[in-house]
Amino acid sequence: MKKVCLLLLLLFVAVALPQLVMATVAITPGAQSVAYEPGTSFEVTFLIQGDPGQEFTLSAGGELAAFLELPSDSVTMNPNGAAVIKVKFTVPDIAAPGKHSVDVVISEKPAERLFGVPGNVRAYAAVRAPIEVFVPCPDKCADLSFGASDADLGQTAFFTVNIVNTGSKDILAADGQVEIYDPQGNVVASIPLTTTQNIAPGASASLNSEWQAQGDLGLYAANATVNFDEQSRELQDTFKVGDLFIDINSISPTLFYIGEFTPVFVSVVSQWGQTINNVYALIEIKDTGGNTITNVETPTLPSISAWEYKTLDAYLNAGGLSVGNYTAKVTLYYGGETSEKEFPVTVENKPVMPSAEKKFTLNTNLLAIVLLIIALVALVYAYARKKNRKY
Repeated sequence: MKKVCLLLLLLFVAVALPQLVMATVAITPGAQSVAYEPGTSFEVTFLIQGDPGQEFTLSAGGELAAFLELPSDSVTMNPNGAAVIKVKFTVPDIAAPGKHSVDVVISEKPAERLFGVPGNVRAYAAVRAPIEVFVPCPDKCADLSFGASDADLGQTAFFTVNIVNTGSKDILAADGQVEIYDPQGNVVASIPLTTTQNIAPGASASLNSEWQAQGDLGLYAANATVNFDEQSRELQDTFKVGDLFIDINSISPTLFYIGEFTPVFVSVVSQWGQTINNVYALIEIKDTGGNTITNVETPTLPSISAWEYKTLDAYLNAGGLSVGNYTAKVTLYYGGETSEKEFPVTVENKPVMPSAEKKFTLNTNLLAIVLLIIALVALVYAYARKKNRKY
């Protein structure tokens, strides 16, 4: 009987599983754009890919769905698993400036019934591809973006403003400048951006500037002021100025017990825009006179990436130390360079646990639960014995 059930189960899986798995479907290109020309009809072509012989439904979606004409309400994949469709989109009058779209929606056609059950009980594949139209604003408008690149000390940081004319009139001229702020918030440089002229509607241009990185390491801010014709905008970005330097952030713990091997963790952060290989640390415990009492070296990190935080670890033997205050000097070695930092640490005797009798704190909630369980077990046991006596 068990073998028969197993065979029936395997047969069911073999037949049902292919029916329950979603079909794959893709449409290319993923998005297309047409010009904003109200009343103009555009024929747009899409390639659909799926399983050979698979049938899909076609529909329109999005805010402009009423203006999309489909060739049919379904499409069937050829033996190669592909089909080409052409749709017709008529651009309407649109009052609101900006991007608008209509979606061509391809959906797996549901099976009518599956093992006597309606086919809509399972999930079905669907994709959509938008046809986009951009409505320009009636005056001079522009989309602006600003980016600043990281730079190592003494190298060049690049600043770029991208301008896209989203209006219906030419932008006659654009220029600007970039102010650079150091990690303390002080203005350290003010540099001009390049200029550009005659940006036509729908066209784009860029303004650029450069600065040789100098000063402190860390996070800088850049504030770009962009002027185009009678308008002005401000844009912000941040960037890092680095060098072949790894900063030591902290060491933990800072309390050690005599006679113990204690794990010690050193937190570091790279201040360089490139990968640094083979990084390790030497931890020295020094007394108040500056004498090294004990030391330990961490295993070598194979690499630390640009601007990355890492932790090095080792085990420190506090057996040769006495109670008192010490200094932990951490020296980091990497790329032919070193970083050093000192931290105050304390050494104490390990606390001794009291030898008095252990006292139990009674948890009334736990006691109530235990008593309830005992009572339930007793009731079940009594009921079972009574039942057995009847027979």
